[in-house]
Amino acid sequence: MSINLDSKIIDVVNTKIISLHPKDSIKTATELFNRTNKNLLPVLVGHEFRGVLFKQNFSAVKKANTFLLRVQKTTVDISPMLVEDFYADEVKIMSIKSSIRDAMKFFTTYRQYYIPIIDESKFIGLVTPFDIFKHFLELPPLK
Repeated sequence: MSINLDSKIIDVVNTKIISLHPKDSIKTATELFNRTNKNLLPVLVGHEFRGVLFKQNFSAVKKANTFLLRVQKTTVDISPMLVEDFYADEVKIMSIKSSIRDAMKFFTTYRQYYIPIIDESKFIGLVTPFDIFKHFLELPPLK
């Protein structure tokens, strides 16, 4: 079988996704990031995609708290805050009808290392370059 860049993106989409709700606490989000090996989590209301929360946001808060502790002998506790206070909602998405070629163009055009895949308004899953590489590596060898 040959590599077909015009295959549908659904062939590579990761649908086993842990997600957050905008009203979840940052404490809950932190626990999820600590339990999983994920760098981002999608934010959903029902099946509707709202945005993503990045693990790196918490690294920035830790650095700020280290500085505040040194300078003012205090820290900021963000654990009671909500996911809606931190998540990125201006995220490029792609339709389930798109091809793998479309996804590869997307990665190079937008330099966004993940693509939320949507079927009309329903969130289906995420695609990363890793998912595409893995898909091609699992194909039978070329003859």
